[in-house]
Parts: sequence; C-alpha cells; structure tokens
Amino acid sequence: MVVLGMSIFMMAALGLAVDGSHLYVQRQLAQAAADAGAQAGMMSIFAGTNASGAHTFSIGTGTTFSYTCSSSDAATPCYYAQSMNGFNTASDTVTYVANPTSVSP
Repeated sequence: MVVLGMSIFMMAALGLAVDGSHLYVQRQLAQAAADAGAQAGMMSIFAGTNASGAHTFSIGTGTTFSYTCSSSDAATPCYYAQSMNGFNTASDTVTYVANPTSVSP
C-alpha cells in the first residue's frame, strides 16, 4: 500500500514538474519575442529607418506612443516578434514611453 501510494504521489509530482517547466519555457519565449520587437523598434528609430522601407511605423508626438499589431503587421517591432520568434501578435498593443524615468510607478 505504501509503494502504491508513493507511486501515485510521484506521478503527480512528475506531472506538476512537466507542466511547470512548460509554463516557464513559454514565458521565456514570449519575453524573448517582446525583447526582440522592442529592440528592433528602438534601433529602427535610432537609425532613422522607421519612416522608410518595408517595415515602416510612426512614432507620433509626445512621450507615450501606442499602436496595435495585427497578424500581418509589417511595422518593425511587430515584424520581429512575429517572424523572428514565431509569435503572432494579433491585437496586441505595443506602448513605448519616451522617458520612462518621468513616469510614476
């Protein structure tokens, strides 16, 4: 009885470990896609290529810029999140704050 009880407990613990590790990996992949999109967007703005070329996007005026990616959006941040990292960012909102130190937490 003890061996049977322990085997059921071990199977449950193994299932929890597999599910937890899968959740962790998916979170890391989503973070990598977000980081790649943000870095590509900022490098495009820094290089001045955000207004011309195949992956143009506008940054607007002010300190906070926000736009929504569609599943076929060609803007640089959306393009890198979709094609380089395999994420479909349909209807995800991307917000950029020009001076994050001035934003209250």
